Amino acid sequence: MKKIIEISLVAAACFTFGGYTIAATINVPAADSTKTDLGFFPGGVTLSISASGTAIIARNFLTQPDGSLASPMATSDKYFSDAASLAASYPIIYGGDGINHFIGGGLNYSTVGGVALSWPVAGKMTTDTTAPGVIRFGAVIGTFSEAPKRADWFLIGRGATVTVPLGGRHLYVLVNDSYWADNSGGYWITVAANTSQEVSSQQNFSSYSSAPSQAWSPAISVLPHDDAFGYKLPSDVGLAYSIEASSDLVHWVQDTNVALYFRDFDSANYSQRFYRFERR
Repeated sequence: MKKIIEISLVAAACFTFGGYTIAATINVPAADSTKTDLGFFPGGVTLSISASGTAIIARNFLTQPDGSLASPMATSDKYFSDAASLAASYPIIYGGDGINHFIGGGLNYSTVGGVALSWPVAGKMTTDTTAPGVIRFGAVIGTFSEAPKRADWFLIGRGATVTVPLGGRHLYVLVNDSYWADNSGGYWITVAANTSQEVSSQQNFSSYSSAPSQAWSPAISVLPHDDAFGYKLPSDVGLAYSIEASSDLVHWVQDTNVALYFRDFDSANYSQRFYRFERR
């Protein structure tokens, strides 16, 4: 018997092309230290990203997508009492005043685990919790860089709106941390884009990064617009499944592009398009 898995069940995804709107919801485990690829998006389009769920990044340390505490931190906690909102024990080194001013608590600097684990991979390195650019442990972060450095990450948190750089880029997300092995839980990340937007060669698409050096020069040539739908398959699908496409959920045809990164080059020819994975 053939085993059929609809894409809406595998990745909680839904795609329509009538209004050139793409939407997908993907789970990002908190224990995954490797950034998750949400797919390729054309340059110049505006992405609306939101996140929900709870991540456990350490014992008694539960966070929401913006890095705030998902449950109160006990003032008697042996390791993370300074994560409590308005805790008067926050480190004063690196510019801090000793008070945790993060709304909802959380922390961006840890004294547990040694110097190498003190800072998460993203955010300004200061213990001033009121400073712009600080990003808490457990927060959802994003980047358009394949090999991101600290300045390449931006905060997504509960939600963010960003513009894809010229030429188009993959959007990657990660749970902000310095050690992921003891994590559990995770977040559901939803991304939507209006691909009908016009791409102007004079626009500045550096808004996704707080680092001026990351600005994309208007002199860079814009790649040809590509309306073909692309999607990173869930890791458990692998190559054991063929991929079928349909415009009416009744008539299905097999797509020949079977790979871990699926791309339907015919998708732009339809007002709507559906997909399913079928075990061979």
